[in-house]
Amino acid sequence: MKIAEVAEMLDTTPLTIRIGLQQGVFPFGVAFKRRADSKNYTYIIYPEKLREYCRGKEDEKEQN
Repeated sequence: MKIAEVAEMLDTTPLTIRIGLQQGVFPFGVAFKRRADSKNYTYIIYPEKLREYCRGKEDEKEQN
């Protein structure tokens, strides 16, 4: 899955998704550097965990 697709699903920006993954805020993926001296990250999104996260967000909206 692409970062842009996730951002659209969550109604946010791709930058928010990238930073959230880098900082471990989002439970549906990871960000890592392939080399310690690199500035670039690689992102992995786990589709099932993303679906669970989205379901949890929907439940929160319904309760409010």
